[in-house]
Order: sequence, then C-alpha cells, then structure tokens
Amino acid sequence: MNKALLSVGFLLLGACSGSADTKAALEAMNLGTGQKGAVAYASRSSGGLGFLGGDRVTFKDVVLGAEAGEPGIRAATMTFSGLGMSPDGAPVFSALEFTDVKPVDIETGVDVNIALARLTSPNPAAAAYIAQLFNGSAPASGALFETWAFEKLTFNDLSLVAKPPQDSGEEGEIRFEVDELSVSDLKQMVAGSALLSGVKARFDIPASAGVNGSPINGSMSWDKVAVTGLRAEVLGAMAASGANPEGLMSGEFSARMMAAVTSPIDPGYDTLAATPLTLNAAGATLVVSELNTTVQRNTDGVAVKASTPRTTIALSADADGGILGQGLTMGLGVLGYQGIELYGSSEASFAPETDALNIASYEFGMTDGFNLAFKGDVTGARQMLAGLYAMTPTGEPNLGAFASLGIKNLELVLTDKSLTNRLLNLAPMLGAGDPEQVRAMAASAVVDALSSLGALGVDPGVSDELAGAVVAFVNKPGVLTIRLAPATPIDANSLSGAGPVTKEVLGFSAAYSPQ
Repeated sequence: MNKALLSVGFLLLGACSGSADTKAALEAMNLGTGQKGAVAYASRSSGGLGFLGGDRVTFKDVVLGAEAGEPGIRAATMTFSGLGMSPDGAPVFSALEFTDVKPVDIETGVDVNIALARLTSPNPAAAAYIAQLFNGSAPASGALFETWAFEKLTFNDLSLVAKPPQDSGEEGEIRFEVDELSVSDLKQMVAGSALLSGVKARFDIPASAGVNGSPINGSMSWDKVAVTGLRAEVLGAMAASGANPEGLMSGEFSARMMAAVTSPIDPGYDTLAATPLTLNAAGATLVVSELNTTVQRNTDGVAVKASTPRTTIALSADADGGILGQGLTMGLGVLGYQGIELYGSSEASFAPETDALNIASYEFGMTDGFNLAFKGDVTGARQMLAGLYAMTPTGEPNLGAFASLGIKNLELVLTDKSLTNRLLNLAPMLGAGDPEQVRAMAASAVVDALSSLGALGVDPGVSDELAGAVVAFVNKPGVLTIRLAPATPIDANSLSGAGPVTKEVLGFSAAYSPQ
C-alpha cells in the first residue's frame, strides 16, 4: 500500500513539473492570455494529470498574424502535444496541429480551407523558430532552416472553391482539392519523402464568364506524385539570403547553391514517380503519361547518374465537346492533325573527379512530326554552373562561364517526320506565298546566316558543309546529322587565337539523308 501511494506521489510530482514547463512555454510564446503577440484565441483547455494544465494544450477560435498586419489565418483549433521547455530554456513540443484552417480576409465568392495541418516531432531548432513566430521575435531570413528536423509535416484535405463572376440566374463553380501534401523525415536538409496525392479539380464556368459566350466545363485528376530524397538545400540558401535581390546575388548564396547542386544532372531528389494526369475542358483533353525519374548518388551524395524513361504529353480535341474542342479541332486541322503527342526521355551520368558529363541519350519529339536525338561527352559542366551562379556585378548570369565547357564529342540527329511540310503548307493562309517559294527563301536564309561564321574565325569548310546539309534538309526533309569529334577535347579558350577553326580541329561533320 505504501509503495502504491509512493508511486502515485512520484507520478503527480512529475506531472506538476511537466505542467510547470507547459505554463512557461505558453508564456514564452505569448500564449498565456490569447490577447497579445502574433496569436489570439477565444479559449484554452489542457489535458494530462498536472494541476497546472498538463502537456497537451488546445486553443479554440485561433487567429494568427492578423495583429502584426499580416493577412491573417484562422483555425478552429490549435493543439500542442508534449509542450514544455528545453534545457536551454526554449519551448519544445512533440506535435503541433491545426484544424479547419482558412484565411481571415478573403475575396467574396472564394473559400479556401485546410482540414488538418500537422507537424510531428520537430527538433529543438524547428520548435524554437515556431515559438519565435508566435512571440514575434523570429528572424526575417529564417536562417535556422538548415538546422531543422522533423518527422512529418502534412496538410490534409486542402480545398479551394470559387464562384466566377456570372449573370443573374446562372450558376458556376471552380473547385480544386488535394487529399494530402506532405514532407517526411527531414534532417540535414534532406527529406526522406514528399507526397502530393488526390489532386482533383472540377470547373463549371457559365457562359457569361466563359469563352466567346460559351460555358467551360471540365475536370482534372492526378492521383499521386511521390518523391524520395528531396534536397532542401536550395530552400535553405534562399531562406538564409532573406530571398532579397542583394542576398540572392551574394557570394554566400552562390556558394550555398553550388553546395546544393551536387552535379549538372542533379534534379534535387533521388526518385520521382508520378501517375498519369488527365485534364478535360470543354472538348479539349490533355493527358500526361506516367513519369519516373531515378537518380543514383555516390558515397558523398553527388548525383552520378540520372534517367527518365519515355514520357508523353498528348493533346486531343472533340469538336462536339465544347468551345475549346471546336477551336483546337480547327487549329490542329490546319496542320493536318487530329491530335498531337509530345514525348521525351533522357539518361546521363557525371564523374565528379574529372567534372565529366556523359549524355548517353536525350530525345525529344512529336509523334508524326519530328524527333531530336542528342548525345555526347563534355567536361567542365559543374565549373560552368559555378560560374553561372556567381553572377555578374549587375546581378545577371555570367555567360562567360560557358567557356569552361570542353567538348569531347557531340552528336545531334534531327529527323523530320512531316512537320516541315505541314508548316510550309500554311504559307498561303498566312499570305507568305507558294510553299515552294517559302522553302527556297528559307534555304537562302540558311546560306546567308552560315556564311557569317567566317567573321568568327570559322573555316569555310565548316560553314559550307553545314550549309549544304541544312539546305538539303529544308528542301526535302529527312535526317540531319551533325557531329563534333575532336582528336583532343576543345573549349572556347583553346579555340581563341588559334587560327581558323577547321573541320579537323572540331572533328566536324554534317550530313543529310532522305527518309
């Protein structure tokens, strides 16, 4: 019996200690009364065993930011779990949750709402920054972002509903919804995963607010976009700079950006997987296929390989489906298409020890239109990026950085599958004359343009061969192939002042072949 009473006594003492920390944390965040600081609330309740309030605190009818002149956000509830004080005397908590979040002031006819916003297991640095936001002492730059860590930041059931301007008696609505937007396992400026799921939109725009007096009805759906290994260094660099022009042009920002971009092929994540996206609007349909990108990194975290399999974007039209379908049908019909499909894929690798970039394959094209294929090896690609980020004294990109690129070999293959002839057939409609006359004028323009390369130190043998291949391609579309394969790598510095740039120096060739 005595042991039981002693155990209960220790439990109550522990609860009292935790509750005292909770009260101190509330005072540190100016949340004691709900009438001062950056947060106002109507009522507060606490849970737990502590006589002073416990470690779970819920606030009702909360308004954030309005007093400080900010736009202001309203929440039905704001709840801290595990609220207390760190050994350093700063507020800490295990979770912060908001429900029914929406702007305080919003345009009439528009409703924006987030059903649930929740941050779990923030580290002391992140918790301290949030506490500073509440008491109004947070630094404007958010420089502590690089030290933050948390288990998950999630927003559930986001919605935006707007009623477009409409005449009396008409009804219309635009609705956009997201099931979840979240970032998980953030530490050392890398998020283990990020998710965008359940994206849906519906729009019913009445005739008075539509196109040429016609209504616009349609929908959009996107099931999921999942990302792993999301790099947050770029956000950290922008936060540290204060996102102001002076900060963004500073040497410190450039250095941080270069630290964030580990290589020329680094997209800022490890994998990206997106399900197909479909958009329908008044007879026009856009479909983006499944997208998958994979990045491999070495032991230092540098992106050394990246690949994206073929991805397509298809646009089609139904003239009976609405005003947009009618217009698109007419536009595509002029070119002789019922629909168009764009596609692309890429695979590249990077060797950080030699700053060498290998583009194994890059392809972009339009079905029954054209295909552009590119591959090659260059050096100095990361050095070039460093030069670009360094900017000029006026804050513009330093284009001289491109002189760092060294060409080992390059190959470009352009295949015309009908697009040139389709475009030339538009000439009479545009008042440009007979298609064959326009073709001849285009070929002449190519010759004139390439003849000016001599003034840049290019040997006539290069411009003549290139002009011959391009003119043949314009006259009768087929396959145009251009190659650079120098015996030793070349760059702008090695070519400058070295005499005429000859075919032999460049390892240059240009060829045309009919389809």
